[in-house]
Amino acid sequence: MDGSPRAVVVRLEGELDAATTGQLERSLARLTPSPLLVLDLHGLRFVDSLGLNMLFRAREWAHSRGVQMRVVRAPVHVQRLIALAAMDGTFGPFYSDVAAALRS
Repeated sequence: MDGSPRAVVVRLEGELDAATTGQLERSLARLTPSPLLVLDLHGLRFVDSLGLNMLFRAREWAHSRGVQMRVVRAPVHVQRLIALAAMDGTFGPFYSDVAAALRS
């Protein structure tokens, strides 16, 4: 995780599934809310239904604290799962990289 007074960037890598969602949940619980949370999905190779649910909960975490959340696009195969789960509208627009998400 990278942090600054204006934004916190959480980079997800590898798999977001039953074995790893707890790590993201604990990371969010430890964060001091800033005005902006960037969730970088670029490094994800796999997401299962529990991982998708955790992404939704991350959005709810941000929303409940008045934190704006921006999401960096996942690889095509993971992005397709997000779309199939009808969650792309929930997280969009998706940004091409962290720099674009921070600039917007």
